[in-house]
Amino acid sequence: MKTIYKYPLEWADEQAIAMPKGAKILSVQWIRGQVCIYALVDTDEKTCEAHQFLIIGTGHLIRPNTEPAVHYFLGTVHNEDQSLVFHIFEKKEQ
Repeated sequence: MKTIYKYPLEWADEQAIAMPKGAKILSVQWIRGQVCIYALVDTDEKTCEAHQFLIIGTGHLIRPNTEPAVHYFLGTVHNEDQSLVFHIFEKKEQ
C-alpha cells in the first residue's frame, strides 16, 4: 500500500535516513522548528535503503566532497521568522 511518510532531519550537515526501498522524495518543509522530508513509500516493502541528505545553510562553507552541484536539490527552507535559510540535497550514489 502506498502512503506518504514524514522523516524529520537532524541538525547535521550530513545524515542517512532508512526508507523503504523505492521511496520517492516528494518535498522538504520547515515544520515547527524542524526540517522534514516527505516521501511516497510502499508500506508493504520490507527492504529498506539509506538515503543520504545534506543540509547547507546560506553563506556556510561547503565541505570537500559535499559539492551540492553533483547531488539532487530537494528544496530550500526558511525558519519561522525567515532569518535562517537552508538548502537540502540528496546525495547521489558515487
